[in-house]
Amino acid sequence: MQTRNLKIESTGDYAAGKVKPQIRLRGQWLERARFKPDNRVTVQILWQGVLFIRFLGEPVGPKETRTVLVEGRRSDSHCRADSTTGG
Repeated sequence: MQTRNLKIESTGDYAAGKVKPQIRLRGQWLERARFKPDNRVTVQILWQGVLFIRFLGEPVGPKETRTVLVEGRRSDSHCRADSTTGG
């Protein structure tokens, strides 16, 4: 299982005070988890501080899915991302 610490970034209209949190996932790390450009994913909030990302495209094998579990902590501005492959 691979882990990455990511910074929660801000995006939006700073002048109007409408700033929202943002997480960017990109690069070889996603490729190693077998996510490809133009794939579709679904993102679920499992509970406060935990996001579940699941591949929606064609599975590689029967009943195979690719998922990334992202756990955030309220006390800091980082989150942990674990990539897993299950069957």
